[in-house]
Amino acid sequence: ERFHAVIGTSPFNSYYSEGRLTEMLAWANQHFERVDVFIPDTPTVWTLEAGGYAPQEAAHKTRRQVRYLNNKIGRAREAVGTVDNRIRLFPWTQVARLDRYAESEQRCRNAFATDREFQQECLAATDDVLQNRRREAHKPSHGQRMGAVDYLMAELPLILNGPELFGVQTSTFVYHRSLRLFERIFSGDFSIGPSLGQHFVIAHALMEAVDSLSREAA
Repeated sequence: ERFHAVIGTSPFNSYYSEGRLTEMLAWANQHFERVDVFIPDTPTVWTLEAGGYAPQEAAHKTRRQVRYLNNKIGRAREAVGTVDNRIRLFPWTQVARLDRYAESEQRCRNAFATDREFQQECLAATDDVLQNRRREAHKPSHGQRMGAVDYLMAELPLILNGPELFGVQTSTFVYHRSLRLFERIFSGDFSIGPSLGQHFVIAHALMEAVDSLSREAA
């Protein structure tokens, strides 16, 4: 059963053009009954702060980019032409208020504190993000790296525990690229893993498949 999907986005990632968002939403609207477009609003501020930006500047830059991203998503929704509310914007500030969210996030944090391999992969993924979100020549301190992990801890509940968060039998998280961290999580390499009914799809591979099918149909 393909009931629910979460499409992950990023305010500063150029991958999420209006055209790509339209393709992704059209695909999701065709295959799922409910679609949530996740926008990491506040977590992005934490990442910019870890990258050397002052809190006020980090918040300002994030607000501007989130507004720009929201507008692109809104136009993509209109292009898809849904007449009901199957596709909705779901910023982290709303996700964090879900009944089971705090419990799920705490499980992720516990695993980070107790599972050394999981911790190392989380830090590697965080360093990868900081490479593109830090001020030029800024070298994040250990404390800043640990602070930037909060972004990952905020997002992981959606990747691991969608069924229990949203009260559905199955949930599919759509991400723009593969990460070694996610691959290892879904391979069962750590003390923490996905809920029953949780799935993960790479958007890039998905769009290539859609393009291929479109060419064949033409």
